[in-house]
Amino acid sequence: MKRLVKIFFGVDSFEEMKKRGLSMMLIVPAIRWGEWMLLGATGAAVVALKAWGVGDVSIFFLLWAGNLLIEWCLIAFNDSTDVDVTLMEGLRRLVDKAFEQSLILGIVIEILVVVRLIIWDGAAYFIIFFQKRLVRKSLKISLFVFSCGLQMAVWTVLYIYGYESFSDLFAKLF
Repeated sequence: MKRLVKIFFGVDSFEEMKKRGLSMMLIVPAIRWGEWMLLGATGAAVVALKAWGVGDVSIFFLLWAGNLLIEWCLIAFNDSTDVDVTLMEGLRRLVDKAFEQSLILGIVIEILVVVRLIIWDGAAYFIIFFQKRLVRKSLKISLFVFSCGLQMAVWTVLYIYGYESFSDLFAKLF
């Protein structure tokens, strides 16, 4: 277990591991809390936009634009600090170690991580996870824009379906 923690933090000494762990313990929960607040705010924005008669495609493009901005800020913050605020750099090191142990295990773990990153965590996490492999800036930008769009396509459908389901439910009840 101690070896896995050292791999995750990317350090050799216990003191450096303690220092990074403390920084992560303070920053990572704040980032996650902020993401949950944004999730709620986005849901409220979709409700307001639907109530104002904004179309589904327009809502998607608004959410996509907002997601691009927020995810870019998260990448910039992660890159400007010495702290792995998304935990993706540590996860990348663990997946790389899994690849060293077994190619099949590495592939399976990486596929599961990618699905989670695209659907749930978002483009910033995706880009940070693959940062060392994405050497060409054009590829990094293309994947960033595409993964933001894919995530927002999934979430727009969920938000709109949720809004329509609840509005139908309230109309029947009241």
